[in-house]
Amino acid sequence: MNRIIKKLLLAALCFFLMTGCVHKEEKPEDDDISYVTEGDLVTNIKERGFMKVGCRADVQDLSYYDEESKTYVGLEIDLAWETAARIFGVSVKEAKAQNLVQFTEVTVATREKLLRNGTVDVVFATFSITKERAKRVAFSDRYYKDYLGILVPNVQLDENSLGPKNSIRSIANLDSKYVGVVENTTAKAHMLKYINDVNSLNIMPVFCEFESYEITIKALQKGVVDAVCGDISILKAYINSNTKLLGDRFARQNYGAAVRLGDEELLDYINKTIKKHKA
Repeated sequence: MNRIIKKLLLAALCFFLMTGCVHKEEKPEDDDISYVTEGDLVTNIKERGFMKVGCRADVQDLSYYDEESKTYVGLEIDLAWETAARIFGVSVKEAKAQNLVQFTEVTVATREKLLRNGTVDVVFATFSITKERAKRVAFSDRYYKDYLGILVPNVQLDENSLGPKNSIRSIANLDSKYVGVVENTTAKAHMLKYINDVNSLNIMPVFCEFESYEITIKALQKGVVDAVCGDISILKAYINSNTKLLGDRFARQNYGAAVRLGDEELLDYINKTIKKHKA
C-alpha cells in the first residue's frame, strides 16, 4: 500500500510541479513555419557580416558556455568558427577577432524552431541525425558519435549488506521505476527498443517527459523520477558524488549540424569543414 501511495504522490509531483509525465502533441505555431531566405543565404551572411549559430550552453567538450572566459567552447563551437572562417576566407583567429559568428543558446525544445523561423542560420547543438528530422531540416555529415545512457542516484551501499532494495545497478532494476526523458528526443523510443532487443530484460519503466535536461535532472534530484535516460555526452555534465552512469550503452547517436531545407551551399561549407576537421 505504501508503494502505491508513494507512486501516486510522485506522479502528482511529476504533473503539477515539473509538468512532466505528460506527452503533449502540439500543432506547430506560426513561427515554426520554415523561414524562406531571400536570395542566397551564404551571400546574405557575407553581406550581414556574421553567421548566426544556434548552440548548447551545457554540454561539456561539445558546446559549453564558460562563465570565467564569457565565451562558448567545445567541438561544436570550433566547427562553427571554422565554417565562418571558410565562408569569409580568413583564418579562425581572424574570424574570432572580427566576430564573424553570433551565438544563440538553444535547447532541445527550441533548436529546430529557431532554425526554421530564421533566428539562426545553422544549428550545432548535439542534434542527432534521424530520418524523421531530415524531412524538416537538412543535416550535415556526422561530426560526433555518441550513445544513450542512464543516470541514477549514487546510492552508497553498506559493505556488509547487499544494499537497499531500491538501489539501481543496471537497467534490469528499472521495472516500474520512473524514468525521465526530454521531450522531442529519441530517448524513450530507443530505450524501449533496447529493452525489447535484450531478451533477458522483462521490465517496463514508467516514462516522464520534461521540457529540458535541466528540469529532468531536477526531477531526479527531487526523487520525482528514479533515473534519467539521455545522450551520454550530455549526462556526463551531471555526474557528481550523488549520481552515476549505469554501464548500459545503446542506440548510437550521430550528431550533425542542421540548416534549413534548401540551404545547400551553406551545408557544403559545413561538410567541407567537418571533413577537414576529421582529417
